[in-house]
Amino acid sequence: MKNDIYRERPFMVFLSRLFDILVLNFLCLLLCIPVITAADAISSMYYVMMRMIRDEDTGTFHDFFHFFAGNFLKSLPFAIILTAVNGMLYFWLIGMAFSSRTSPAGFGAVIALTSLSIILFAWVLLLFARFDNTVGNTFGNAVRLATANPARSLALLAVNGLMTGWFLISPDTFVYILAIWLFLGIGTAGYVSARLALPVFDALMPEKETIPDPLEEEKDDEGTGKGEEGL
Repeated sequence: MKNDIYRERPFMVFLSRLFDILVLNFLCLLLCIPVITAADAISSMYYVMMRMIRDEDTGTFHDFFHFFAGNFLKSLPFAIILTAVNGMLYFWLIGMAFSSRTSPAGFGAVIALTSLSIILFAWVLLLFARFDNTVGNTFGNAVRLATANPARSLALLAVNGLMTGWFLISPDTFVYILAIWLFLGIGTAGYVSARLALPVFDALMPEKETIPDPLEEEKDDEGTGKGEEGL
């Protein structure tokens, strides 16, 4: 937001951004329902969040649907892989969680694989929202960024895997927390994920003005593609 009046009123900025997050939460949730559009919807949310943080947004609806429409076909391979891998892992995880014949080692292995999947796909969709690259290169770069930034990866796991963990720890209260999550949690997780990723992406594009780093880590100088926003 570039309006100087709003800049002088932090509370108004907060309310404006909260409204934007609520709108993006709703749009992402709605467009994830067809499943095949989930990757595009999540990436569109990340795209707008990063523009919002960089103060480059031109309108929540405009930016979201501009990215969503322009990248729908490109997002389909990601959507198929995301649905297949996460669908299998979550089905496996929930089945083992309620089975009396599950070994602790087997259950732990599935939790570890699910956690790695959450981290990997968070980086993949963040990269897709920011850079124009092939599917293979995007996944390869996601693996490199995930391993080069372990603290950020764990933070991405915490915000994006919160509901999975809550379901496993307290299934009785899950439905109540899920209602809150569906109302605001998706957008909040998207905003936090964008804040975590932007300092890393800024290190790959040093000519751009950098964003304050929430983890206060040194920036990583590894390249990940063409250095262009994902349109």
